[in-house]
Amino acid sequence: MNLQTMFKKIGLLFIMLLTMGFTLHDVYISSMKMELIPTSGELQLTLQVFTDDLELVLQSQSGEEIQLNPDRQATNSLIAAYLKSVLKFSAAKTPISLEYLGKEYHDDLTLIYMQAKLADEMSELELTHQLFLSELPTQQNLVHFKSDSYRKSFLFDARMQKSPIRIRP
Repeated sequence: MNLQTMFKKIGLLFIMLLTMGFTLHDVYISSMKMELIPTSGELQLTLQVFTDDLELVLQSQSGEEIQLNPDRQATNSLIAAYLKSVLKFSAAKTPISLEYLGKEYHDDLTLIYMQAKLADEMSELELTHQLFLSELPTQQNLVHFKSDSYRKSFLFDARMQKSPIRIRP
């Protein structure tokens, strides 16, 4: 074996040993689109999450093994109850009811649909967004709000779990 080949093998071994000590860190993120429909006063929400993260959280909450896509058991009630506990809307300290409409799967993502009816005079909401934070402390939750020509994005995480959202500029 020549000297150059030996250095290549030693270098490769050194790189392998160095990288074995490091583990990959998964990214935990969700995205929620919120759109105010001014004519009806309806707030439409589409929450996009990774299906495996949702399974993990539902298993932790229920104590049962959960499989989504395809669903092995009725999961709509579990999802609705979980979302009610981690997504909270209020206006002037009055809770706003969030209605779970359903879900659909796209590859490794779950899209969850919800809505809320808002009073005409509301100009600001407060959103508490704690999705997955108890099980995944590095979770980040993006929220994109849209009403007519007004758009604003928010980032919720372990440090920032609550924010006012101006719904009518």
